[in-house]
Amino acid sequence: MAPIENLRTGAREASEEDEIHAFKHTHALTPHCRTPRFAKFQQVESIQNRWNRSIKTENLATKIQKKAKVTAFLGRILTLPSLKAWGFSLLRESLESTELNPDTFPDLKTAQRAFFGIEQGQRSKGTKERLTRRALFPLRVFAQKLLPSLCRMEVRISEGEPMLPVIYSEAFLKQDTGRFHPERPERLSAIVDALKAAPWTDQIEWQLPTPPSDRDVLRWVQKLHTQDYIDRVRQLAEKGGGMLDMDTPVSPQSYDLALLATSAWLDGIERVIATDNPAFVFARPPGHHATSKTGMGFCLFSHAAIAAHYALEKPEINRVAILDWDVHHGNGTQSLVENNPQIAYCSLHQSPCYPGTGDASERGAYNNVLNLPMPSGKTLAEYQPAMENQAMPFLRDFQPDLLIVSAGYDPNHDDPLAGMSLQPSDFGVFTDYSLQLSRRILFGLEGGYDLRSLAQSVTSTIERCLA
Repeated sequence: MAPIENLRTGAREASEEDEIHAFKHTHALTPHCRTPRFAKFQQVESIQNRWNRSIKTENLATKIQKKAKVTAFLGRILTLPSLKAWGFSLLRESLESTELNPDTFPDLKTAQRAFFGIEQGQRSKGTKERLTRRALFPLRVFAQKLLPSLCRMEVRISEGEPMLPVIYSEAFLKQDTGRFHPERPERLSAIVDALKAAPWTDQIEWQLPTPPSDRDVLRWVQKLHTQDYIDRVRQLAEKGGGMLDMDTPVSPQSYDLALLATSAWLDGIERVIATDNPAFVFARPPGHHATSKTGMGFCLFSHAAIAAHYALEKPEINRVAILDWDVHHGNGTQSLVENNPQIAYCSLHQSPCYPGTGDASERGAYNNVLNLPMPSGKTLAEYQPAMENQAMPFLRDFQPDLLIVSAGYDPNHDDPLAGMSLQPSDFGVFTDYSLQLSRRILFGLEGGYDLRSLAQSVTSTIERCLA
């Protein structure tokens, strides 16, 4: 680990490792910062996790390397013992609580208050003001030059507009299902276009999924899927593609994209735990029909079930609930979680309908499954009693530490693959129900095949999360 002294002289251009190490230091809560003023901020580990995500999201490491001289300028300020803790804490406070741009960067009075609170009267007021003025300018330059992406990402005033992380990559458009297949790339394109046109688009925090090469995603897939099945998908992709069944294609990119999609769901879990607020994953191929031994229904790996098991490895999470409002029963998800007493699964789905599973009599090994099959043609008027009188009490009694929503939007009236009659705005109502359980919610896209209603429904969901 490179010492921060490497940045203090400005005699040489710092390495990328130096820059990252220095920036991580700026996120550390020193004992001097443990005052009521800073009580609202996250702990060190969570803040450093945000830093790691920032690098993966916007390639900030490269930007920081190119701006090493500015960082060295900040480093000189941090050589002053009386300003070291203040410099770190002010920059950390700015990153956590304010957009870093010339209009909203903390003014001199705010800087002085932070400085006075940390220094606790160890210097005269005149000296403090002089040092504050001296330190503020390089901090402003540092913020403006190095962090434009982070400014847009998650450094809002805590009392201001909320942000919603969206984990998405254009790589998911490469999942080639063939001509006329309903699970097509345009599904994601329609969603992205709608979100970028929304009046609250600046509250969307776009995040790239962690590449599988940077995380042992395969280990988590292997926990729930047999090695024979995983090898089958990989080999089919390597041979140029083929069909797992009559409606589940595997393209040359499908194996890698399925791993990337699972990684995106795991990123979503990380974000929800770190922020205690919702996040949304838009990935292809989907997952809730994939069983331990085979893929089906357009799905290859069971992302929601894998994400639930992944979440249980976190010390903050003892119970995970999954709410599946896709029009089709999530047979794969249920089969992979029903024997785990720490996971509850609830599905509202059309019946009879594909895949022909999800009977109300199925309760799971620990009474941890609730299936609510409904005949076709149902509207919000029929869904609401099921939600209020059955789904919500079941999930509430389970007392989950985190909720995963398999967000399928094919119960829409206009969807071509089923026969329910919901409207896009109804999914905002479903979201409100979910938020009553917890704000720790990971939404993950499953079905939804009419492009217009799909985009509108996702918009309704996110709008309620930002309300």
